[in-house]
Amino acid sequence: MLRPWRILRKNWRIFLVWPLAGLLIWGISLSILLAGLARDREQAEREGIAEAASLSRGYAEKVARTMDAVDQSLLHVRYEWELSKGTLQLEIMAGKGLFPPSKSSYVAVIDREGNPRTSTLPEKGKLNAMDRRYFKQQITSAGDNLFVDRPTIGRASKQKVLQFSRRLVDANGAFDGVVMMSVTPDHFTANFDVATFGARGYLGIVGADHVVRASRIGQAVQKSDALDLILVPRFSAPSGSALLEGRTWFSDKRNRFVGWQSVPGYPMIAVAGLDETSALAHYERARAATMRHALLATMAFAAGIVIGMLFSLRLAWRKHQVQLIQATYRMATEGSNDGFFILGALTDTTGKIDDFEVVDCNQHGAEVCRLRPQSLIGRSLSSLYRENILARIMNPLLDAMETGQYEGELEFGDGEVGEPRWLHLKAVRSDATLAITLRDISDSKAYVKELERRGNQDALTGLPNRHWLQCYLPQAIARAAENGVRLALLFIDLDGFKTVNDTMGHFAGDELLRYAARRLQDAVRPLDYVARIGGDEFVVILENDALAADAAQVATRVLAAFKPKFKLTKGAISVGASIGISVFPNDGQDAATLLQNADVAMYAVKMNGKEHYRCFAAAF
Repeated sequence: MLRPWRILRKNWRIFLVWPLAGLLIWGISLSILLAGLARDREQAEREGIAEAASLSRGYAEKVARTMDAVDQSLLHVRYEWELSKGTLQLEIMAGKGLFPPSKSSYVAVIDREGNPRTSTLPEKGKLNAMDRRYFKQQITSAGDNLFVDRPTIGRASKQKVLQFSRRLVDANGAFDGVVMMSVTPDHFTANFDVATFGARGYLGIVGADHVVRASRIGQAVQKSDALDLILVPRFSAPSGSALLEGRTWFSDKRNRFVGWQSVPGYPMIAVAGLDETSALAHYERARAATMRHALLATMAFAAGIVIGMLFSLRLAWRKHQVQLIQATYRMATEGSNDGFFILGALTDTTGKIDDFEVVDCNQHGAEVCRLRPQSLIGRSLSSLYRENILARIMNPLLDAMETGQYEGELEFGDGEVGEPRWLHLKAVRSDATLAITLRDISDSKAYVKELERRGNQDALTGLPNRHWLQCYLPQAIARAAENGVRLALLFIDLDGFKTVNDTMGHFAGDELLRYAARRLQDAVRPLDYVARIGGDEFVVILENDALAADAAQVATRVLAAFKPKFKLTKGAISVGASIGISVFPNDGQDAATLLQNADVAMYAVKMNGKEHYRCFAAAF
């Protein structure tokens, strides 16, 4: 027996493998953790992009409604102007509160010379609009369209404004001036909500001409001398979302998830943005907590490595003791002529045993499976055998697991060369394992089978003999009675057989019997049985609800089969047949009665000219 310090020296790899394995596992775990955090960040970014897209859609609808309201105001003023034939006074309407305060917007009617005719602003002198883009646009416009001008500094308000305009026409359809509404950009971003967009969220409107109409970051509205966007994105699709880098796009250099959506009915794109840092704040907090937990787990894992090394040393000592026991066990099992197995039960998710694993086996046991023990140990039975064979093996093993033991014979394999067909199996349960002893009994089973075959077969014709008939016929009658069906017997005696035997010798008689047996087998139906019960007497069993008519039809074929002469070695001869028929249950309830009555019917044929058949009648 090894001393403890020699066990340590023999298992020096423990001090190398455990740290290396721990380092490998830690590295893999860290990689998985970082990959998971990366996936979480990607998910958070996808959610941020999706949220920005959703906000942009909502913002686009609000911008559309605001522009609809502006356009409705312009249409209303134009209608009132035309209705009043140019006498409408917007100053009076503004005084009555029919328009928003002039601080955020004002409305004006401008004649064809560019001079304001009436306005919601207080009088501030003559401000001619001939040089304004919106005025020039309406002069050259071919239709009645709302024109939204680029942001400009209003001459009257002295602040950045957006100017909306519609064309006035005279009675001849010629240009007659402009109805204009000036609105500050913050009017279109006034719905900014810190709770929704965050303190550094972004809202903006970009025109089809790639010019920003309104913009804001957080609570700060775009001023006339500064832009929130350093570069204006050229949106390649009517809607979408993306992450934009702050140093490239935004004045505050902060990255944002940006969504954009074209404004329904207007050549504008509504833009909404979420600050990346704010949007990912929840992820960053979760990541920090995860890294703290990972650090604690690493410390616990290192302690586990040390404990594992100590357990491994203890297991090494136990393994050494087990090896001594196994060596003794191996000497005992390998010296036996029986196959020996240790099988461990395998269960499914419900706890039901559905397979067994080979824990150990000896050489003789491995030879049953045509494998080496090293290749067999650790394999499951389902991986060794096909389903039909596995079912035959599993049934006795499950019985042993349930009752504690099993002993019986097992038909094993498919009869391939070198594979036994019959085994004597003994199984004893120990907890969740079975100790199996196998003995090959194929030779003894084959010997018994051969004896049974010889006992049931006529040596001359190869047909079943009287012994077989006495065993089979009662079983056939019992099945017919159980199923409520009929069964028929044909008792056949050769006509003239004794003459052949006496005149041509026993060799010719035997030859005749063999030929007669062959003709009988050809004449009957595929599922009928032909047996020779002695001398020149034969019996045919007709099952499957055979009626007297069926038996008569078979008898007719038999008689026809005996019409041609038999070509024997010593010459051709003619031999007929006399047939008696009895039917279960009418002519007998048991095998002896049926045979006797069929024999009686046959003798009735003999007494009335031979070479015919008759069914049994009570008068016989």
